[in-house]
Amino acid sequence: MDEKREFTRREIYDLVWSEPQRGVAARLGIKTWRLTYLCDSHAIPRPESGYWTKRRLGRAEPRTKMEATDGDDTVIFTKKADEERQTLDILDAEFRERAEAKLAREGLHRFAVEVRKNLRNPHPITAATKKYLAEAEEDHMGMLKTHWNDHFDVRVTRGQIPRAMLLLDAFAKACEKRGYVLGPPRDRWDRHVRVFVLGKEVSISVKEKTLRRDKPKTAGAKRSIFDYHKYAYVSTGVLTLQVGGQQFTDAEGRPVEARLPECMVALVKSAMRIRRREIEEERCQQRQRELAQKKWELDRLKREETARVQQLNREVDDWVRSRQIREYAEAVRAYLVERDGQIAEEGQAEAWLAWALEQADRFDPLSPSPHSVLDAPEPGF
Repeated sequence: MDEKREFTRREIYDLVWSEPQRGVAARLGIKTWRLTYLCDSHAIPRPESGYWTKRRLGRAEPRTKMEATDGDDTVIFTKKADEERQTLDILDAEFRERAEAKLAREGLHRFAVEVRKNLRNPHPITAATKKYLAEAEEDHMGMLKTHWNDHFDVRVTRGQIPRAMLLLDAFAKACEKRGYVLGPPRDRWDRHVRVFVLGKEVSISVKEKTLRRDKPKTAGAKRSIFDYHKYAYVSTGVLTLQVGGQQFTDAEGRPVEARLPECMVALVKSAMRIRRREIEEERCQQRQRELAQKKWELDRLKREETARVQQLNREVDDWVRSRQIREYAEAVRAYLVERDGQIAEEGQAEAWLAWALEQADRFDPLSPSPHSVLDAPEPGF
């Protein structure tokens, strides 16, 4: 059930300046764009882009002061129902039991995640990824990244390769300890390594955030708006480990390495969300098939009813025509009697009248149709 929540402007202001908006939105149970809209519509200042990176480097500017307003100081919004609870309700019983068992197991001490200080006996995929990055060339942003091979999805500067490899090696070994399989995806063009959890493919990647700065202009140099060489990119050392659709970024006093246990939980939850999407897609396809079957059945009934109506119209038209022919024949008989006094039994007029009444019977759907030369088949050759 959706829930209405109520805060003051000051409470929201303190929240958005205490941590990045993604974390605040998650605590409030709303989307990040919704939090942005609430702040802007209630005149609540927000940190600008890059504020948290600058703060980590000790160069952040002080908070923007919040001005008083003449309107209501109350901020009311709707918190959506718990997505995780909805996911559990949708999942089939067998998959849900396996997922809940894995989530419960993450609390055990023997499944703790250890990040070593030196890369000793690395996982084969970690070793292959490190070798590839060591031989790769930097792009215009000074980044090294993997491409199209069975490596981890990594995009970092050269100075962050050791830390990224230690992080991924700890992650890979923790996955194997839990019985998860690491390997390339089955049916995708992106060949970066996936983690197979509960039979589902969960993507993983490590990326570094950079700061973009303008290069000083050279005398006489002309630059277009598409000239990316006018910018200089500075390494921040801030790493983000993305597990499925969830990101874990370095925060003040809490590096990604300390959040690896949360990443292992996110693996299972990502597999649950994937299974939920599959079930929802299966249900959607089933509804579409049912709707298509109903439409086909309705079209069939319409075609049958249309044919019956058309047949009825033809029969009514034929019946009306037969009555008109009979009335016309009687009118001709009366006219001939009045003119000639009587009609000869073997005469031409009597023959025509008999023929006209036969044609009336041929049109009449309520009378047996007499034989006619029109019914004779065409001669063959």
